[in-house]
Amino acid sequence: MNKLNSTELERIFSLHAEKNKSPKLKAHTIQNFAESPINVWCDYHADPNNKDPISDFQQLMFSEGKKHHNFVNETLFSSAVNLPFVTETDGFTQVLELMNKETVGIMDMPLICKDLDISGRPDIMRKVSDQPSVFGSHSYEIIEIKSAKNIKTSHILQAAIYNRMIGAIQEFTPPIFYLINGDLEEFPYYAEEYDEQLDEIIQQLINVINGETIAPTLRGARWPWESYVNNLAIAANDASLIPGIKSRRREHLVDAGFTTVNEIAEASNEDLENIKGIGNTTAEKMIACAKALDRQSIFFKQPSPELPKHDTEVFIDLEGSNLYPSKSGSAMVNYLIGTVVRTNNSAEEFVSFFADTPDQEADNTKAFFKWACSLEDPVFYHWHNYEKTQLQLMGEGFEINDDSLQFVIDRLIDLSPIVLKSYAFPIYKEGLKEIAQYLGFSWTLDDVDAMGSIALFTDFVESEGKDLESKIKILTYNEDDCQATKFIFDWLNSELVS
Repeated sequence: MNKLNSTELERIFSLHAEKNKSPKLKAHTIQNFAESPINVWCDYHADPNNKDPISDFQQLMFSEGKKHHNFVNETLFSSAVNLPFVTETDGFTQVLELMNKETVGIMDMPLICKDLDISGRPDIMRKVSDQPSVFGSHSYEIIEIKSAKNIKTSHILQAAIYNRMIGAIQEFTPPIFYLINGDLEEFPYYAEEYDEQLDEIIQQLINVINGETIAPTLRGARWPWESYVNNLAIAANDASLIPGIKSRRREHLVDAGFTTVNEIAEASNEDLENIKGIGNTTAEKMIACAKALDRQSIFFKQPSPELPKHDTEVFIDLEGSNLYPSKSGSAMVNYLIGTVVRTNNSAEEFVSFFADTPDQEADNTKAFFKWACSLEDPVFYHWHNYEKTQLQLMGEGFEINDDSLQFVIDRLIDLSPIVLKSYAFPIYKEGLKEIAQYLGFSWTLDDVDAMGSIALFTDFVESEGKDLESKIKILTYNEDDCQATKFIFDWLNSELVS
């Protein structure tokens, strides 16, 4: 089949694009909507001045994603073409010309489909030699690049809409499209399996763009709308303010007539046990937390067990990053093991084990276990299960002596279930920071959190150890986490005495 002439290319352009009109939808909006509908609602209907500023961690994630994208392009698609363009329609014109010339690959350039009322830039359009299309004996298929190791449904739907768009343009819809993950693995997806879901998402998205409202829920939005939506949920006293109530459970509660915190606070166990997925224990916990929020005071549930007495009390907290591969087999490089140590015979001390590079994690871990086993009758208090899980993985992965590993593991005590079985707090999340702050503890740094420490560690590593300010900030934040664990421990002991 001969190549198309300029008149034929202009006809294809006119079928799918208009010079002075942009489609209503963007392909990436479909992914965003599948991940967080209320984020898209905010994009269209909320005052942009309410957006959260970008954090160091968020900036790092964008940077890492771009770095991965570029690496994949250079490694797998070095022959793909990317041409400069001023407007999307100019770029679309060039795409049609490249498709007509049988270009092997087209990278990050616009597609426009006015019948679908959508535009977007697929990561890669790859030539298929043995499948004809309007352009001749060849056609193109879609490849999307994602930095995540696990491909999400939202990623698939974005690729699916590109597949549908290129199908309309080349008058042949590829039966399969592809996604490449963070490990450079290429996965095929069958278009027909996602057609119905894609249609539903597009219709829901159009409804939201046209003004359909979405109930704001706590933690229901992502950056940059997280704070704004959280504040809306708080103002509405939404049921999602209760710790443990996520989207699916909230839907079941709302269907049963329980929309707000005070409605759940006034409910009986029997009322909630009739709702799908809620048993007696869950009902009791939800009601206790709702009452604490409703009364704005701690709700006592049951007496706490007496904590064991030891000569040495160690309050431990780990800092990790998932941006580097760990040789322990864990998904995290735990580069910092921080402790606050208190004994009967000396003042408390902050003792830390810091790996200046990810490669030092093994030696750092060994140093910690050697030190921990040298302590006189220690007990290691931590908050939630991260420390125990990671220390077990690190001990096994770095071949720590079985006796040394078991010595530490057997002496770990998680304060989280002990505290939360006895008390419900008037807070929206039952984390270390939220509970300690409610009880009166303050962190030294306002601009560092767990995600921020990941960004700081990246800065420190990339500086080859010269960025001491970042290291000091990480250590300060970690010491405060250890102190906060001790603070809750001391509060719990005071409650036991009283």
